[in-house]
This record gives sequence, structure tokens and C-alpha cells, in this order.
Amino acid sequence: MPPWPGAAHAFLHPDRMSLLGALHGLATTPITRARVLELGCRRGENLLALAAAWPLASFTGIEPDVENARVAAERAAAAVLTNVTLVNGTLDALAAPGADALGEYDYIIAHGLLSRLVPASREALWAIVGKALAPSGVALVSFDAWPGQHMLEPLRRLMAFHVAEIPDPQARLVQARAIAHWQADRWFRVHGPARHTMLQRALAELDALSDDELAHELLAEHHPLSLEEVIAEAEPHALQWLTNARASEPRLGRASEHIRPIVSAYPDVVRQQQYLDYFFDTRFRASLFCKSAHELRRQATVEDFEPLFVAPRADVSPDDVPALSANARWMYNHIVDRPTPTAVRDVANEALTAGFSDDRVQAIVAISELFFADAIELARVPPPIATRPPDLDERPRATSYATLQAQRDALSATSLWLRDVALLDDERATLALCDGAHATDQIVEQVGPEAGDALVSLVRHGFLIGGGA
Repeated sequence: MPPWPGAAHAFLHPDRMSLLGALHGLATTPITRARVLELGCRRGENLLALAAAWPLASFTGIEPDVENARVAAERAAAAVLTNVTLVNGTLDALAAPGADALGEYDYIIAHGLLSRLVPASREALWAIVGKALAPSGVALVSFDAWPGQHMLEPLRRLMAFHVAEIPDPQARLVQARAIAHWQADRWFRVHGPARHTMLQRALAELDALSDDELAHELLAEHHPLSLEEVIAEAEPHALQWLTNARASEPRLGRASEHIRPIVSAYPDVVRQQQYLDYFFDTRFRASLFCKSAHELRRQATVEDFEPLFVAPRADVSPDDVPALSANARWMYNHIVDRPTPTAVRDVANEALTAGFSDDRVQAIVAISELFFADAIELARVPPPIATRPPDLDERPRATSYATLQAQRDALSATSLWLRDVALLDDERATLALCDGAHATDQIVEQVGPEAGDALVSLVRHGFLIGGGA
């Protein structure tokens, strides 16, 4: 069976959307009882993982591609997910006059879709979001952005042109990669290393894409947009830009001392963001939107952060984020060995007694810095993760979707944090048996003694539910 293409991303988690909305003054709905709509859900990589983790919430996926919709439905059935509704249909049909209303949703996700649509279909997308988003709801819309796409666009166009008459899908992908590298080598021969260096970032991103991602991201119809253009399309549907969905988006606080005075001279946050896109050569954006009736708070307070929950990321260390302040590095080391998500107020109070400083505000500011550097997990409602490996007589349980991924030999699986985690063979075999029906000693008997280390890893990455019982 071919590998299962992974497409789960933590920034698409409705709880992350809820958290960012709440920081801006919205009374967002907790994920535990949320209604979630994903437009262009593909094969359910995000939607089904969320549905398996949050059984009391409801999830609806719209997918225009017949084969993708079929695979998503088959996976949902195999994972026994009863809180999912999947619809095979186009945005144009769903937004047409007389079409059945989709209902109202607390969170709407449209990831990797907007830049693949012609203007009329983009209008349909915004019409659906405007009508279906709940009054205090949050929508995430991602898109390929100018000006950063200018560097990749010549390569993308060359690849699409080169493979246009190749019928075999796999041969198309092989030839697309080959012509891109051939062109980069030619640039080196003709123009020397300086201009060739400009292509290295684009080539590195191209090489990192799976075949499935390459087909979707680079060879499909492609319409990059600026942030201002996207906001202009959203505004007629009573929607306003809320904030960035990803920690890696340009932020004024991360700008250099040379850039910050230019950008901060403008009070309008959208204009600031557009300047940053030009200065940072932004290539991709994931933006949150809400109803335009809201008067948003643009500066979060310490009190906004206090009730949130913090936990370490399993795949990040301070060395991965070199720009952290000394306070943030101290706080990371205080958080990293915690076994379970803990309220920010409690972590801050503990830090004071551990000698961080005598300023509680500084402690919470350090936690917020770690979050916006994507160095920790921060949640409004943390997932029900296990805090320790299971005892021999306990029956460890992951979500039905994660065990399905492992049982079907996926190269990675989706954690309760909605992160795609690469699996070693022993981890995959162990996760496949974490269905609540096998005791730990049975898993060790089937997988071998290495299952013990695999269970530790699965706990660390947030796969196992509860206490393993």
C-alpha cells in the first residue's frame, strides 16, 4: 500500500484559532463543542484527525474532487467516526442561488485553496464563509502570497509547461523536478553563483515537497494574491482580517531596528502586515478572519494569557529558535520537562518561586514569546494527552484515526496536537495496537521489547489519550 500523504498542520487546529480569537477579544467557542467546516478537505488529513480527537464536536468537510472525497469517506468509516459529514461538491454549486444552506459554524478552514481558484470561485468561497461563519466564529484562509511567489513563479511555470503533454502522473512529477534543477544549473553556468543562489531557497522548498504536495502546490492552477487583495475580497462579505494564523508569519516584533520604525509609523495593522510582506518576501500566508462587526483588541493582556495551557513541543529546542530572549530561554527550560499541559498562571507562579524574577508579568511575556516563536504548545482547551507511559496491565489508546494511519503503514501519523509526526518502524507497529483492546504486555509480546521505548515516544509526542488506561 502506498504511503499515506500527510497534511496535518497544528496552525489549522480550531483550538489554536479559538485561542488567537480570544486574545483579540472574541468570545470564541471551545473546541469541545465546536462546529467545524473545512472547505477543500482533500482526503480528510486534518478533518478526520480532529474528529477522532474531539468526539463531542461536529465536523463537515467539502471536497470537490470525487476521488479525494471517496478516500476521505472510506477513512472516516474505517476509523468509525460518527461526528463527520463529508460532501462531494464544488464551491460554485454550494454558493449558487437556491443551494441548500450549509448551516452555521464556529470555525471554518480553507487551507491551500484560495490561490487555486479563479476569481468567480474565490467569490463563491468568500460568500460561503460570510454566510456560514457564526457571529463569534473564526475562519482560516491560506494562500500563496506576493511578493514571495515571484521567485518561485518562473520555476513553477517552466515545470507546468514542460510536463503539459506528459500523460503519466508519476512521469510528470519526475520531469517537473528534473527541469527545475536543470534550469538552476543552467543559471549557475550562465550567470555565476550570485543569481544561482537566489534559486536555492526555491529549490530547497521544491525538493522538500512530497509528490502529492508537488502536484497540488506547483502544477495546479495558481493565482498568488497579496494580503490587501485577499482582504478586499473578504470585506464585502462582512469579514475582517483578525490576525496571523501561524507563528512564522511576519510580525512587527520580529522586524529589525531598521524596518520597525518604517512599519510602526502606520497605525493600521493591515498596512503594517503588507509592508512586512514586502520586506520579508512573504511567499505563503495563513490568515484568520472574523465578522466585521467586532471591534478587535490589537494588544493582548497578561490576563488574556493566564487561563491558557502551556506544554513543551516534542520536536523543538531553544537552539531551533536562536532569536529567543534570555527570559524566554529560561522559561523554556522550566517548561520542557513538564508531563502535562499546565495553566499559564500556574507556570508563571512556579517560575517566580524557582528564581525566574520577582515580576510575574515578565514570566507570562516570556511564555507568549515562546508561543509566537512556535517553540511550545499553547492551548485554550488542551487535548486529553497521556502524561506517562502505560503500565503493563493498562490498555493504551490513541485516536482511531492515528491507529488507522499506523495500521495502513503510513510514514507518519497525526498527534493530538494535530502535528504530523514521522514514525519509526517500532513506533508504527506499537501505535497500530494502541486501540484500547491490547494491554501493554500484549503489545510488548507482539512488537518486542522495543515497544517500551516506542510507547515513551508516543506519549512524548502526544499520541496516547488519558493516562493510558
